[in-house]
Amino acid sequence: MLENILSISGKPGLYKLLTQAKATIIVESLVDGKRMPVSSNARVSALQEISMYTVGGDVRLSHVMANIYKLTNGKPCIDSKASNEELKDFMAKALPEWDSERVHVSDIKKLVSWFNILLAKGLVSDKEDNEEEAAAAVEEKKEEKADKKEEKAEPKKRTTKKKAEGEEKEEKGEKGEKTEEKAAKKTTKKSTKKAE
Repeated sequence: MLENILSISGKPGLYKLLTQAKATIIVESLVDGKRMPVSSNARVSALQEISMYTVGGDVRLSHVMANIYKLTNGKPCIDSKASNEELKDFMAKALPEWDSERVHVSDIKKLVSWFNILLAKGLVSDKEDNEEEAAAAVEEKKEEKADKKEEKAEPKKRTTKKKAEGEEKEEKGEKGEKTEEKAAKKTTKKSTKKAE
């Protein structure tokens, strides 16, 4: 869900990572679709690595996004320009255990703005990243099993031990014949030199 989605300090909106070069990355804006290079000096944060403070510890951003999706029934959430009190109330509904002392209103504004951008692009759902990853892993295992069944169904070309030994002897025989021919040529060369 949040894989390859980036936030770049000093730039509005969210960006999708397209490729990496030596000293830059190439990103595409999720808002207007424009591509641009970003210097390695810029502060870039991957959304999948961001977490929010709660009273009991940190919670991954994907968990918070899934909660907001469930709360809004998959519709856009509160506007980031709403009043501070409305934003705090919304946060209390989306993540009841949020730490109101360490999570600032500016953080909530970013959160709701990001949610609306991701929702518009179909990149957010009611499942967390780890749930989606687990589902993808199960699907991948099913495909691997199907591939193994297909491999078993295909007939394999087998060689018997005797046939393999016969081929090996033939190879040795050919090598033996070649060395005999070389030895014969050497002796004929020596005998012609002596005769001269």
